[in-house]
Formats: sequence, structure tokens, C-alpha cells
Amino acid sequence: MSHSRSHNMPCSTFGCGLLLVLTLGVGSTQAASYVGLGGGVTPHLGTRIITHYETGPESLSVKTGYGFEAQFGWEGVPWIDIEGALRYHLFTCGDSAVYTRATPIEHELVGFEGGIRVHPRRGVSNSMPYVRLGLGSYSPSIKLSDGETISGDPVLGYFVGLGYVYEVSGFWGVDVRATAVVYNAFNPEESRVRLKAALISLSTAVIIF
Repeated sequence: MSHSRSHNMPCSTFGCGLLLVLTLGVGSTQAASYVGLGGGVTPHLGTRIITHYETGPESLSVKTGYGFEAQFGWEGVPWIDIEGALRYHLFTCGDSAVYTRATPIEHELVGFEGGIRVHPRRGVSNSMPYVRLGLGSYSPSIKLSDGETISGDPVLGYFVGLGYVYEVSGFWGVDVRATAVVYNAFNPEESRVRLKAALISLSTAVIIF
């Protein structure tokens, strides 16, 4: 039994095991920054376009659309990433109301988000669940049936979401996530339209570490 403690094995079983884990994890634990691109469907979560005519306000729902997301981030502390996202979404409008004038037929959204991603501490893999939240600057526009497009200044909103990153290799992986986005836009006294937006972005992205 004394041979196990010869000068050829200077570390204990625990120490050697820890060294092996750290060695295997060097590539992934240092992968603390990432970029990604993906897309998917975008169901609405109570989004309403409210138009104000002489006869009073009328409300129109928004149908499920689609969207694209670009994401980027880096690890600030072992459990929290500082991240951002660029998003684009396009929706068609429902027909729940009868209009006497131009009808909203399309809703488009461009947004930039900044916030944090909270996750378990990285180990030998970047595969992990996470929760994300923060604020966004959203620039919506509404296209009417008469050809007019109503757009305004960017508005402040917020987002919260959850997801899971699966590391395929030490360089790339797949990110599946759902994000709820909420914001309000437009002044009905100026544009006859008010937008109360609440949507869920469901996306699958390829992510590069």
C-alpha cells in the first residue's frame, strides 16, 4: 500500500480529482461571453390596439406573429451575466371590431433590451437554466388599411423570461427561451391609436461562446 504514496503521485485522490475537474472545465468556465441569433413564434398576451373615433374607442386584438432575436452577454459575477438583446417582431391584427375608418392590419416592433441573466454557477459545462429580466426600449409601428403607418418615439418597457442553454461543444450551443415583454405606446389624442402591448417571445437560438 505504501506504493500509492510514492513521489510519482504527489497529490491526494481528492486533490487529483479536483485538478482534473478544473482542467476539463477550463474551456467552458472561461467562456463567460457569448453572442446568439435565433427566432420563433410570438403569441400575444393581451395586446390591444385601441382606436379613438368620433363614436368612441374600439379595441382590436393582435394575432400570433413571429420574431427574431440577437443576444449578447458576459459574466459579471459567477451567478449573474450582464446581457442585452435586439428583437424584431411582426404581427397581423384580428377582426374583433367593425371600423368605420382605416383599420389597423399590421403591428411591427423593434426593441433593444438590457438586463441581467441569473443562473447556476458555471462548472464543466455551459449547459444551464436561467432567468432573465430588465428594461427595454421599444419602437412599435402600426400599419392601417388605408396605407398610413403610425409610428412614434421609442418607449420604455420591461421584460422577464426564462430559458435553458445546452452546450453542444466548448464553442457553441443551443438556447431555448421564453420572454414576456410589456410596454404601452402612442398618444390617442395625437394619433387616434393607443397600443397596450403584452407579448411572449418563444425563440430557439444558436449561441457562440
